[in-house]
Amino acid sequence: MRKILLILLCFLFVTSSAQVYHYKTGECIAHSKVGLYNKNMGVFANYSAEYYILLTPENHKVTNSRLINIPVIRIKSSNTNTTKTPIFILHGGPGQSNLQKQLLFGDLLSKHDVIIIGYRGVDGQVCLKCSNQHSENECNNVVNADSCIANFQNNNIDIKGYTVTNMLEDIELVRKYFKYSKISLLAFSFGTVVAQEYAYNYQQYVDKQLYIAPRAVSDINIDAEILNTQLCKLFRYYNKTSDTDEEILNKIETLLYNFKQQTNINFNLFVLFIFNQLYTTNSIPTFIDAIKMSNNGEFSKINSLYNKYIKKYNASNIAWGDIFLKKQDRKHFNTHNSINTAGDLFVQAVNTIYNPQYKAKADDYKNVIIKPKTDNLFVILGEFDVASPPQQWIQAVQPHTESYIILPHTGHFDYFFEQRTKVNNILLNFF
Repeated sequence: MRKILLILLCFLFVTSSAQVYHYKTGECIAHSKVGLYNKNMGVFANYSAEYYILLTPENHKVTNSRLINIPVIRIKSSNTNTTKTPIFILHGGPGQSNLQKQLLFGDLLSKHDVIIIGYRGVDGQVCLKCSNQHSENECNNVVNADSCIANFQNNNIDIKGYTVTNMLEDIELVRKYFKYSKISLLAFSFGTVVAQEYAYNYQQYVDKQLYIAPRAVSDINIDAEILNTQLCKLFRYYNKTSDTDEEILNKIETLLYNFKQQTNINFNLFVLFIFNQLYTTNSIPTFIDAIKMSNNGEFSKINSLYNKYIKKYNASNIAWGDIFLKKQDRKHFNTHNSINTAGDLFVQAVNTIYNPQYKAKADDYKNVIIKPKTDNLFVILGEFDVASPPQQWIQAVQPHTESYIILPHTGHFDYFFEQRTKVNNILLNFF
């Protein structure tokens, strides 16, 4: 009976608009206007939560753009009388879900509502997966990237709708629906790019912002020189070596070039594997031991680590199409003319895989120069973070010294594990 009623309602509502189907159940959503619908109670990260569906234009810049649906989760504060601003959470990416739990620090709920909006292109009705991009041998194949995008277009997906700009409008729709006069932003990695742009475009609605491992919108590319400095600092600490910077980089480069001669591996993916090993301080000592062995001609340990990474990489749930489209929304392409250092090799490999040479028309690009709104902004950086080097943020934004902290011996993922207690205390004091 319920399904019959839904069908009838859909028929009445869609006479002048395309049908919209629930991203999870496949059932027709009996609404034809932008808004939040289908409130249900559930559990998220062991907390009671409200689950909604956001009906939002696929492309906010196009009149009568079709509606797509995105999940929205609200976890109400345990203090029903709280007057604190709600906190919107923005995780890393692109190509990854925003419905993650790492940024949900439970103590925040004692004073704040927490809202998590699914990332368009990953969460919800349209997931921009490219199945052929999960293959190790195809991951940096530009032809496959182009065919992936063409496939989206053949399926009537408006590829210009999956941009950071449209993500801002999703946030704004939810803010308006809940009638929040101001909101606060808690963001990590790629999420800090979204936060910076929202705060820039809607600064009148922003109360506080806390960024973890940020990348400045005005300087989003990885800087090879700064990365080299990070690599030397990290290797010198964990290898207990007195080697010069040049000697350390030579050892890394020797490893890379030795493996480049092997025809049975994808070199760009191998470099990405090395980069990934440096994301957490837990894996660094083992990895450095493997480098020492390989420099002495013994490759068994580095091969073992690489094969484990490949299994995890191929099993990952990355939406490559989302990466392609969000990246082409900004000028993320580095222009290195020569490959001279380990940092250059890392930059080249990361850009090759994550920034395929799929390019829209020149007028579709945006070279956004944004200085983040620094009022009520605090930033947490990691001393050994190679994905978001502290010095790159400091140089790009030149924040006041009191507006950031650099956590010692901290890599890109350590904020949520080894340093979670410290980060939690910073959050509580700031918000």
